[in-house]
Amino acid sequence: MITFPGELIVGKTRMRMFRVISAGALAVASFLTAGNASAIVHATIYVANVGTSHDSPGYGTSCAHAYLTITYAISAASPGDTVLVCHSASPYTEQVLVDKRIVLQGVDHPVMDPGLTGIPFTVAASGVTIRGFTLRDSFAGIDVQGADHARITGNIAKTSLIGINIEGSAYSSVTGNVIDDNLCVGISVFAYGPEVTSHITVARNHVDGNVTARCLSPSPDINVTLDGLPAGILVGADLGGGTSYHPIHTKL
Repeated sequence: MITFPGELIVGKTRMRMFRVISAGALAVASFLTAGNASAIVHATIYVANVGTSHDSPGYGTSCAHAYLTITYAISAASPGDTVLVCHSASPYTEQVLVDKRIVLQGVDHPVMDPGLTGIPFTVAASGVTIRGFTLRDSFAGIDVQGADHARITGNIAKTSLIGINIEGSAYSSVTGNVIDDNLCVGISVFAYGPEVTSHITVARNHVDGNVTARCLSPSPDINVTLDGLPAGILVGADLGGGTSYHPIHTKL
């Protein structure tokens, strides 16, 4: 209800004024509904590491007419766009910095394999979603560094040092992934020094065969919701110094 100043405006007059304002609002709504307002349309950009692909303007429109690299596709994307990575017989060997709020979607779990010292995806922007990839034989399959509201879902992370690492992040989630046979830890939720990692959800993942190494130490700054504590999930922080590492399964 709209209140008008002064007590001399009685109920009927107030009602008439309200009706006039409501009619104006309806007219504006009708104008916008009729297509007179510009809508934000998010694009889908395609990547395929095959011989017909090129990192050039005009590509990226389909798997058959795609950009060659994920990095180039991200540079061409706007916040809110989807970069769709097509399945390939050959692995993608890039180390990709995700520095925009985008969705990275794999088609039939394309393989990301940059080598044991590499990281396929480093997430440095908030609001990023990564789903549908196979991440293998790397230092960490996905590394979320200081970015909030990341969604890591539906991936396969295996045979790396760390499957998925969440560090210095808030309100991020790791859900519905298969995380097996990693050399140090399957899922690491981590804070270093002054970093704060909080409100992280780890749920509905298949976690098996990961070696629980002494990688982490306790911190009161971490607030994590877990769907149980299978081997291979570590929660904690390195408080500095590089010598005191102890896995913890608390601070849920």
